[in-house]
Amino acid sequence: MGLAVWLVAEVTWTYYQLVLEIATPLPSSADAFWLSGYGFFIYFLYKIYKLLSRTSERLVVILVSLATASILGYTINLTFGIADLLSAQEGSLAWLISISYPILDGILLVPAALIIWGLRNKKLSSAHWILLSLSIVLVTIADIGFGYSAVIDKAGKEEWIWDLFHNSSYLIMAAALFLQSRIFAKKDHEKIIV
Repeated sequence: MGLAVWLVAEVTWTYYQLVLEIATPLPSSADAFWLSGYGFFIYFLYKIYKLLSRTSERLVVILVSLATASILGYTINLTFGIADLLSAQEGSLAWLISISYPILDGILLVPAALIIWGLRNKKLSSAHWILLSLSIVLVTIADIGFGYSAVIDKAGKEEWIWDLFHNSSYLIMAAALFLQSRIFAKKDHEKIIV
């Protein structure tokens, strides 16, 4: 469901950019779809982490939480700069939307990093979970990059860089789904970690 909602958001964003040939407004209907997709991804990643982790390594959870808190703190600080600019121009809804992205990315980053860490020494049969988690990490990097570019007024010039991160994350998600479908296609898929 999260992928379907994000696909609608991407199509909406592309419609603004290529058909209407205007900069996508903030807030836009694409933002509504992206933000609603986060709920599905958060639920999914936390459930997958719970399924895959039989025992929780306390030190790893603490380190990942501290790293996420640091990244989130930096991003929120960055976002407040964007939010001040936006609130002066477009109102409090734009501010709320601009601050929602880094917060939701931070929430997604925790289970994604824990899944990558927990499966680092596992067999190839769990590679699809690592790929999916890696794609979420790339989305987070892209969102932070977009926000930073907007603050330093280089959003138009550097947008292609962050688009590469977003597109790479979608390609990695597609590879993860393809790999998972191949694993389930095997007759003895019950023996494989899913």
